[in-house]
Amino acid sequence: MTNGAQLTGPAHLPVGYSITADDVRLHAFHHGATLHRDEIVELHAALTAWLTLNPANSPRRDTARQAEKQPRKR
Repeated sequence: MTNGAQLTGPAHLPVGYSITADDVRLHAFHHGATLHRDEIVELHAALTAWLTLNPANSPRRDTARQAEKQPRKR
């Protein structure tokens, strides 16, 4: 990433991020926070773990989504 370039999340979402060569900033609605390097490393590890445990098109994830849509039995 060159100095001055910026990556941002989708603008239509109320929660997102912006990344520059200098910092990483998370925002939710009208609030935001700039992360320090150690926080970025921790977030990266957590997201990597989540992606490893929840691969795309996982049958487990699809089953959980179907269960959420069905009405609860009483």
